Amino acid sequence: MNRLDQLTKGGLLKVLTRVAGDPQAPDLVKEIQEGDFDLLDLVVPFSDPAADSPLLEAAQGRALARGISMDQILDLIRQVRESSQVPLIISSYLNPLFRYGYPAFFQACKSLGVDGLLILDLPFEEREEVLDLARAHGVHLIVSLVPASPPDLEVRLSQAGRLVQLVLSGEAEKDRPLEEAVKEKANLAFYQRP
Repeated sequence: MNRLDQLTKGGLLKVLTRVAGDPQAPDLVKEIQEGDFDLLDLVVPFSDPAADSPLLEAAQGRALARGISMDQILDLIRQVRESSQVPLIISSYLNPLFRYGYPAFFQACKSLGVDGLLILDLPFEEREEVLDLARAHGVHLIVSLVPASPPDLEVRLSQAGRLVQLVLSGEAEKDRPLEEAVKEKANLAFYQRP
């Protein structure tokens, strides 16, 4: 069973988000063991992280300057799995996955126990190829929702699998309808990224 299926339903999760290979980040395995996290979100560094916060952009720049590779990221996941069964998702842009090769990437996810994948620049309408591979390898494809999500929000929520990422504006009037729509779905857990 995928560990995301066991997350607390209807609540905001406590998430540890780290950029793989960031030299300024604490020891990841130790941080997981000492923390009380519902979910680990491991970010694959990308050279043009347009959908990320300045904090995550800076961490990605540091990791790329060190020359982090997908094989090293997968090795880091292997180290995490040796000591923890915390639900683990990967956040990435499409290009690093494409370069590595979708079949090889999803096979690695399956063998390492990766539970979910958030592809930051994959349009919802174009996710079929990746969704099929994810399902075939037991990996949840995570849906990202913003307050300005299109009117087909119900459709997106029904196809969200088990976990939804909320990208909120910080303005209560704009954010409230989205938060309420997600909370009404009893089968969903949700989280926010820094």
